[in-house]
Amino acid sequence: MSLILDPAKSFVNVSIYYVEKVQPHGHSVVEFIRNAEDMEDWESNGYKIDERKEPMPSPPPPTPSMSPSQLEQHGDPRLGPNVQQQQPSPPPMSRPPISPDAKVIQQINVLFKRMSWREQNEIYSQSIRSFVNKDKSTTAELDPVKFREMKLKTCLKNWDLRDDNGIFVPISPDAIDNLLPEVAKELLDTFERITEPSKDELKKTKEE
Repeated sequence: MSLILDPAKSFVNVSIYYVEKVQPHGHSVVEFIRNAEDMEDWESNGYKIDERKEPMPSPPPPTPSMSPSQLEQHGDPRLGPNVQQQQPSPPPMSRPPISPDAKVIQQINVLFKRMSWREQNEIYSQSIRSFVNKDKSTTAELDPVKFREMKLKTCLKNWDLRDDNGIFVPISPDAIDNLLPEVAKELLDTFERITEPSKDELKKTKEE
């Protein structure tokens, strides 16, 4: 495995399954399905996976070769904040919404991009907050909330998310800001779980 992050191979497709349950007061609660046992439990209660398949979000097309000076001036289009604009055509703009009473296991497909060393440092530098102490000295520390927000917006490049009316929602910083907190957390947690070593894995590596 190369230790250099190849931009063309840095994209990760992830499918997340969930059940949306409407509560008596009208609001919805999202319950995520994280393993085969969870899936079996829901299916044993009569729930079925939504068969209306969406195309999996794809990475942007290869970039024409550019000289180092051009990359320095313009940047690699595949790595920019608007990478989703270079994606193949999005899913159909609308489709019939799912009935609130239907026992359906829904699915969202998302496209993530692993961070490079440079991107990680940029996020760290923008997530630092400073405090002025009583003795007039300054203390700087990482704001974990800001860091996770910027990490999600940097790494999440595309999705097939739809609103309550079945309308496709293009990905954007504002759309990410308007996600339910538990959904945003699940997206980032899933990405980190499949791309970063866990504490147990790191501990096991040290012991070996």
